This record gives sequence, structure tokens and C-alpha cells, in this order.
Amino acid sequence: MSFDENNRTLVLNTKDSSDYVLVISNAEKYKELGYTASIAAAQQQTEPSETGEEETENKAATEVALTSVILKPDSELETVPVAFLEYLSDLDVCSVTLVYADGSEKMLDKEDGRYECSAEHADEEDAEGTVRRTYHVVVKELATGAVFEDTESVEIGRKDPVEIKTEDMTTVMLEGRKKWMMVQSVPDVSGRYAMNCDKGIEKIYYVSDDGDLTCAEDSFQLQAGEKYTFLIKLQ
Repeated sequence: MSFDENNRTLVLNTKDSSDYVLVISNAEKYKELGYTASIAAAQQQTEPSETGEEETENKAATEVALTSVILKPDSELETVPVAFLEYLSDLDVCSVTLVYADGSEKMLDKEDGRYECSAEHADEEDAEGTVRRTYHVVVKELATGAVFEDTESVEIGRKDPVEIKTEDMTTVMLEGRKKWMMVQSVPDVSGRYAMNCDKGIEKIYYVSDDGDLTCAEDSFQLQAGEKYTFLIKLQ
């Protein structure tokens, strides 16, 4: 029991589950004596670990459940000639969309630690040499162990790549594009051509209608009048 700094308020520190009686002796000598009782209950402290666990449980309970995934192969795969098939393995040619119970959708981020994603493909070639590539993706939700799958197919080389002038190949701008592109061109002049763009070129794969596929770093040798198809891969 103690007085505060101005000596006008008496502070009584009590213990939980205890009864107290305040007795003032000779109260008749103090005509202006009065008192106001104010009881302040101490707040119960919660262990940080318990609070963290409760917040995690509440957050998990409010998260919308994942219901399915959608696999979407790049539409430009249809412009890739069969000769380039082996070079597609290390390219980002498919996207995966997560579909939730409330109808919302979100593109799967490869860095998202909540999911584990694996993909594979298989090729089927018909008598005419047309190749149908089937992609299969499996997404595992690590928190629940639930597994979601989807399969999509694309016909390789069904369409011709976009055609550009060979002179434009040296100044083609790849800003805002994906990490690869397919184009075809017929040069008017024989000689060595070099790429010149804001982003670095990792590889250039090109082939003429009656030639072998060639890999180049940043320049390529072309013959006038021949049609070439290019797979340009960015760093």
C-alpha cells in the first residue's frame, strides 16, 4: 500500500482471489474525507508461441481451398518445326493456373513454397511426320498433401512462324516478350548477320528448308533467296 506522487491517492496492490477490508481510524477528525474505489484487473499475458499458433490456425481456416489446376501450353508451340523439338526442353513453354473454391484464379509462381510442381511430356508422330506433344503437370499442395493434375496437347509445327525481313533480324526488339520466339525470313543478300537488341541472346538455332540445323551465339551466315526458320532464345 502506498501513496502516489501528489500524496492524495492511496494505492493498494492486491492479490488475485483475495478479499480486503479498508479501515480508516478516527475518520470523524477528517470532515472532508471521501474515497473512490477503482479496481483494475491485470491483463493475462499470452505466451508468444501460443499466439503465433492461434494466428496460423486462424489464417489457415480462412484461406480459400485449391480445387484444380489448368495447364496451358504456349500457343507459339504450333509454329515450332519438328526439327527444333529437342531444343524445347529447357524453354518455358507452359503455364499453370491455380483455381480456388471461390472461383478465383492465380498463375502458379515457381517460387511459391506452398506448392510442388512437376511436368513431363510425350510425343506421338503420325505417318505424315506430324508430331503431337502431350504435356502433363502435377501440382502438390504441401500443407494438405492434395494433388492436382492436368493434361494438354499441342500439334507441333501446325502453323508457320511469323515472317520478317532479314534486315530486321539485326534490330528486332525483344522487350516485353517471353524468353524465346520463332520467326522465319528470306534474305535478299548473302552474308553474315548479327543480332542487336537490348537483351542478351543466349542461343540462335536456325535451319533452311533443305539444310541442317545450326546453332549460333549472336551471328549467323545466310544465303540469299533461301527461307530460314529461327528459334531465338534469350538469356
